[in-house]
Amino acid sequence: MWNGLRFAALLCVSGVTSGQNSYYFSSPQPLDSEASLSVSKNWHGKYENPEGVMAYEFSEDGVFAVSVSVMRISRESVRESSQYDVRNGFLFGVVENDSVPCETDGEHYVFGIRNRACIAGEGSNNVLKKLDASRYLINYLENGHYVPVLFTFTKNKLEIADFDYELEGEAFPYIAEKERSESSSGTKVLLKPTQAEFRELQANAFVNRPVYKRKKAN
Repeated sequence: MWNGLRFAALLCVSGVTSGQNSYYFSSPQPLDSEASLSVSKNWHGKYENPEGVMAYEFSEDGVFAVSVSVMRISRESVRESSQYDVRNGFLFGVVENDSVPCETDGEHYVFGIRNRACIAGEGSNNVLKKLDASRYLINYLENGHYVPVLFTFTKNKLEIADFDYELEGEAFPYIAEKERSESSSGTKVLLKPTQAEFRELQANAFVNRPVYKRKKAN
């Protein structure tokens, strides 16, 4: 099951139907770690996946998800509106006080709008916690509870692993304290693990995405 990013990106458990379980955490995990605004300085930088549409930036200001939305505008709209102008392969008027590269596709101009969303740090409702020198959890706030995503740094690479489980049946039998609530869409299970229970969950309940590579500084 692919959880994905929780902004636009966000990353979340979705598409639940009757008879299925959806799991959340009552508190940001792990309980024995203090919240952080960002990762250690040696991991700062931008990480990209050549086959993906999302990149991640880490700085002293926090953690950011960066994506590009591909859009189109007709050549007729550009010609007939004083708001838009195309010069030397750049489209003016879609971004305030700036231009974006564009290409011609038949009777349209195709361009990309860069989106940069803070997913951890000051101003974000998500909670970043440090597991050890190279691993962090971002606890995404969702429906008043938390869904963790694991970030692991190794040299110039970043691995991201999403919280994952089978929708059918009972998951995480080793977690003793759970709170259930029923609705027409299924059962919401609120997990309240001890530190030891979460360590066991951490070893078994995360699925990796493709690897992201750190972009070399210009």
